[in-house]
Amino acid sequence: MRKLLHAIYGMLKTNKTFEGTRFYSLPLQDNSQAIL
Repeated sequence: MRKLLHAIYGMLKTNKTFEGTRFYSLPLQDNSQAIL
């Protein structure tokens, strides 16, 4: 909840639209191993 409030506050303070990649990014997956 706190992270969401910080994102909303930042949007209102800088007058910019929401950027999902700045709010939360998924860790990269290691696709080098074959899935059996």
